[in-house]
Amino acid sequence: MPGPLFAHLDAAGVPPAPPAAGSGLYARVALDAPVRREFSYRVPEAFVAQLQPGCRVRVPFGARERLGVVVGLDPAPPEGVAVQRLKDLRALLDVEPLLTPALLRLARRIADTCYCSWGQALAAMLPAALRNDRTRRAIPVV
Repeated sequence: MPGPLFAHLDAAGVPPAPPAAGSGLYARVALDAPVRREFSYRVPEAFVAQLQPGCRVRVPFGARERLGVVVGLDPAPPEGVAVQRLKDLRALLDVEPLLTPALLRLARRIADTCYCSWGQALAAMLPAALRNDRTRRAIPVV
């Protein structure tokens, strides 16, 4: 069965099994934008072991990349969204979470009571240097 017509078949003439529709890990990311919702992204295999809620990530958003905070991890994509439409996280900026679960809950409460987005409340909790793409660094005390 040579030729491009049968290129999708294996040596036995059987098409490969499609990937499971919900396989992988999906991150809910809050962005510093006036939008009161989170955005879902696929988590690349390289980030699965380290990614936790409270970590900063760089994600594609429209024509550019934005900084966001992971607020949740899901084993399945959001309901009603095709897996093919989800984009991958571009970079993991923190090895360990910068914001604790208590701070995530506090930011959510601030967002609900002050009429801002969850991402805007989280951005207000971060030092100015960490609101950009900079990685954390330790400064030795002399």
